[in-house]
Amino acid sequence: MPKDKLDDLDFKIVRLLLQDSTAPASTIASYLGLHPSTVSYRVRKLRESGVIKKFTVSVDWRRLGKEVEAALLINCSPKHFERVASAMAAMDEVIELHTLTGFADILAMVTVTDMAEYKDFIEKRLGAIPEIESFRAGIVLEDFKEE
Repeated sequence: MPKDKLDDLDFKIVRLLLQDSTAPASTIASYLGLHPSTVSYRVRKLRESGVIKKFTVSVDWRRLGKEVEAALLINCSPKHFERVASAMAAMDEVIELHTLTGFADILAMVTVTDMAEYKDFIEKRLGAIPEIESFRAGIVLEDFKEE
C-alpha cells in the first residue's frame, strides 16, 4: 500500500492502534462509525503493505525495576555503523537503536536498574566496542509521549 494510497481513515485506524494495539476491530469500528469487517480489512491491508510492522506493547521500565533510562548519541566511522549497531542490538539494556544523520551517527535508548549499573554498562559494555569514537548521554527525567 503506497503512501499515496493511504487515506484519512487509514491514518485514523493507525492512530487508534498506536493508543491500544489490542483494541478489537469492533471497538475501532464503533469509534469511527464503520463496520468491523471494514476495519479488519484495512488493518490486514496495512499489515500486508508493511505500514503496520508489528503489534507490540509499551513498557513502563521503572515498574520493572529499571530506574535509569538514558539516551546515548554515539559517533563512529560510517564503515563501522553496522558493527556498532549489531553489537548494541544484542545488549539487553538497549531498548531502541537508530542510525542518524547530522550531529550523531547512532541513537541508543538504554534502561538499567540504577546508576551503578549504568556506570558498569558505559565502562564495560560500551567500552568493549572499539569502533565507538565518542558518545554523549542524557538521562531521561520524564516521559511525555511514546509511540
